[in-house]
Amino acid sequence: MANVKFELRGWEFTDSNGSTPQPEISKVLGMLWNRKNDTESWNAKLGWDDELPKDITEKFKKWFKNLHLLKLVEIPRYMSMNNCVSINLHIFCDASKLSYATAIFLKSESESQVSVQLVLAKSRIAPLKAMSIPKLELMACIIGVRLTDMVKKALSIKYIEEYYWADSTSVLYWINHDDIWTVFVKNRVKEIRNLTERKRWRHVPGSENPADLPSRGCSAKKLIESRWWEGCQRHSTKAIRTISVSLPEERIREASIFEVVGIDLASPLILKDGTEAWFASYTCAVFRAINLELLTSLSTNCFLLSLRRCIARRGRPRVIYSDNGTNFTGACNPFKAIDWKMIVRESEAVNRRIT
Repeated sequence: MANVKFELRGWEFTDSNGSTPQPEISKVLGMLWNRKNDTESWNAKLGWDDELPKDITEKFKKWFKNLHLLKLVEIPRYMSMNNCVSINLHIFCDASKLSYATAIFLKSESESQVSVQLVLAKSRIAPLKAMSIPKLELMACIIGVRLTDMVKKALSIKYIEEYYWADSTSVLYWINHDDIWTVFVKNRVKEIRNLTERKRWRHVPGSENPADLPSRGCSAKKLIESRWWEGCQRHSTKAIRTISVSLPEERIREASIFEVVGIDLASPLILKDGTEAWFASYTCAVFRAINLELLTSLSTNCFLLSLRRCIARRGRPRVIYSDNGTNFTGACNPFKAIDWKMIVRESEAVNRRIT
């Protein structure tokens, strides 16, 4: 390479037998290269000129085939925080046996809209030494709190609420409870508690965790289809518009108090002697007023007695609303047997005789 004027200032390589002393992590093309956590070909202990196994070759070809689609990915860098009534950070953490990741979203609310935008995301390959999924989830939480601390300083906002989300119940238990943990868990939980409050950690189902995709990896096509960088889906959907309807005439017309009422029964009350009692709620539909009557049973007769007491206290209502409770419908049945037309005729005749 020196003959073609390509001077090398350094040489980095993987030493399979570990005979050559080298730093574990080196900077290569602006990225950190961990020799121990290299690709599947490193796990297979292959030489530089050895042919890759078929399964690894097929994976690479499939990944490379969709690589050109990455040019379609557009992530806005401008974060609108003007005229916001609420600004907070949502940090999602997840892990798989292959890697662990975190994704930080900024949610801003104004009087007219809600905006959710990806601020920062990071994933790391799982160590070669096999680890349990809960421990990998804990490592995802570690990079989550570290990156959040960096983001808060970069945004230069004095007070901003943050909410941490994880789908591992084991990790959430470690963070929220005090117990005798292993050194690995103890040290990482201590750092998490130093940078966050326990009450900020919440559970999210794995299927709704945005960090699930970067922790498992995916093709460029799937990445574009998911559009996971757009955020918490309910914030990107359009609001449901409903047509406002007018209130019933009985609710807005001039009327006396308790002239129009609604009736309902509350849940039973357990008395000291172990018996149950209920109370009927008579709510005025026009004015802010309520009348309560005690019931010793749910029978129709007991309800009718409470209705008579309410009428004696508040006056006779002109309109009564209720649901289809058996005591209400039972009270209505006797009225159906009455010949109201005959009553009207008899009343008119009596009125004429009096006048």
